[in-house]
Amino acid sequence: EPYMESLAQSMVTPVKPTREDNTAGNSGNLNSNGNNSGRMMHSSPTARMAAAIRARQAKAMGMDSAGMTGGSARRGVTRTTLTTMERSRISARLSGPSTGGGDSNSAGNTKPKPSAEEVVLTYGKGKRDFTFHDLSTLHLAKANLSGANFHQARLRKVNLQGANLFNTDFGRASLTQANLKNANLARAYLSHADLQNTDLRGADLSYAYLSNANLRGANLCGADLTGAKITDAQLSQARTNWATIHPSGKRGIW
Repeated sequence: EPYMESLAQSMVTPVKPTREDNTAGNSGNLNSNGNNSGRMMHSSPTARMAAAIRARQAKAMGMDSAGMTGGSARRGVTRTTLTTMERSRISARLSGPSTGGGDSNSAGNTKPKPSAEEVVLTYGKGKRDFTFHDLSTLHLAKANLSGANFHQARLRKVNLQGANLFNTDFGRASLTQANLKNANLARAYLSHADLQNTDLRGADLSYAYLSNANLRGANLCGADLTGAKITDAQLSQARTNWATIHPSGKRGIW
């Protein structure tokens, strides 16, 4: 009876391959088909199923790895593209819109403000055009700027005391609170210029063209207006004294 029980147990329990069997099977002269069939015969259905599951899992992991790699590459390309676009936008903002005027900007066409030394040096080199320039508060006392063009220039609080401004164009220029005391403005063009609260004491304005100029609060005490183009209404807004020479050539307070 013990012999029969042992035999039955051996029939139910599959025979496990020994290390020697595996070693012999792997290093023998059998071909690959023989090795595969030998392993299949000595493996249980559960082992085969586990092996198949592991194979599927390994394959799935390989596909996920490939997908992740591709996704990372795509994200890298996208990030690179976005970075390039951002740099382009920043560069465009820094460079700003192009203008046809070159050295004029969009804010009223006012050009960059030079220093007093630059104005004198530029004039000495023969340049006379200072249109739209901002020369406010510059110290240009006794400077020779005769015949220069300051059309629509900004000259607020500029110091031109004793300057030579003969035949100079100040059309539509802003000269509010400027110092033009004793300046030579003979035959100067000042049409529509803003001369409010400007100091013109002792200035030579003979034959100057002051049509429609704003002279409210301007100081014309001692100024020479002989032959100047100016109306009585304009003079009534300015300050004059007995030393002021009127367009008629006569002195007196207006």
